[in-house]
Amino acid sequence: MLTNKKINIIQCYAPTERSKDEEMEYFYQNLREALEYTGKDVIVMGDFNAKIGARKKDEQNVMGIWNFGKRNGRGQTLVDFCIENGMSIMNSYFKKNIKMRWTWISPDCKTRNEIDFIMVKNKKLIQDIQVIDTTFPTDHRFVRAKLIVTKNKMSRKHIRRLKQQNNIKTNREELVKIASDFYSTLYQDAKQQQTKLITMSSQNQKTILPFLETEIRWRQWDEPLCIKSQQNILSHTGMLLDNCTLTLAVGLRLGAKLNQPHRCNCGATVDELGHHGLSCMRSAGRIPRHAMINTIIHRALATAQIPAVLEPSGIVREDGKRPDGMTLVPWKLGKCLVWDATCVDTLAPSHVSGSSSRPGTAATQAAILKRRKYTNLEDIVTLLVLFERENFAYLYGDIT
Repeated sequence: MLTNKKINIIQCYAPTERSKDEEMEYFYQNLREALEYTGKDVIVMGDFNAKIGARKKDEQNVMGIWNFGKRNGRGQTLVDFCIENGMSIMNSYFKKNIKMRWTWISPDCKTRNEIDFIMVKNKKLIQDIQVIDTTFPTDHRFVRAKLIVTKNKMSRKHIRRLKQQNNIKTNREELVKIASDFYSTLYQDAKQQQTKLITMSSQNQKTILPFLETEIRWRQWDEPLCIKSQQNILSHTGMLLDNCTLTLAVGLRLGAKLNQPHRCNCGATVDELGHHGLSCMRSAGRIPRHAMINTIIHRALATAQIPAVLEPSGIVREDGKRPDGMTLVPWKLGKCLVWDATCVDTLAPSHVSGSSSRPGTAATQAAILKRRKYTNLEDIVTLLVLFERENFAYLYGDIT
């Protein structure tokens, strides 16, 4: 990877001229299969044991005019391969002294040939090719290519996505101020309430004073704890969250305006609060969040020396999907333990009404719906663990 450009390099060694044609065909077939996994910026280089000779008619896109020696059968096979796959033999495109073109010498030092080549699909990728003398005891010489690497231009879609990401980012100082104002408002309300109680106590001392004394005693030990909690939250000492994650977490909790209103890729309209990303089907965090929960459960079982497997084969629900994990040893009554994890959005339109009246309603409803899909496994699995994790930290677990 050079800058932000990805280049695939294939190094190969072709059978010698004495090899059978089947071996040569097998070599080029493997090379074709390797090219299927590459893009336009690919370099194929190595010892091809082929002499391409002078350029023939209709071969301008395959090779240049600066060549060495005469073409043989293996060389024609190499040229046909380049024509088939749209590649160019770059050794022949740069003018060099005849002494600096051959790459192989015979043991008796009488025969010299050019059999090591560098081929590309994109000619603009190569700036120059040189053959370098070496003092190593070998019959080949090094072939060096100088590349031209430029940064890829970002597409409009990528630029638009970066702008959206920048819009939802709020700096840490702003969120600290929001949290500080939030706590300050609570303290001011408490002090106003206390002042109001003192005023009322002067008017009706017998009725209000007992409650006022309880309020004052409660405030004496509770206020220092609140101040300490505020300082810990603002400093977030010891937290392993990065600034962006902390920003989003605090902003979602406080109901801060995290981003500019825009239209999501799924077609829905995203408001200033940014809650749509927690339930969007195209959200990038849905799959990693689900995988992390299953990884935690799997590691916990492994720590307890209970072998388990993720997404076991041969066990399917009524909808044809596999559960998230299963133990490999019996858990109870000779039957294995199966678990299924789901992360539901507390603020999704289908859960808002229930979540506003009772915490954990979204997770409980999701667990009930999930359990109905496992009725066909009651004879196979004795214990079914359902972990329903809400985005706002409510965890529901059920073992039956």
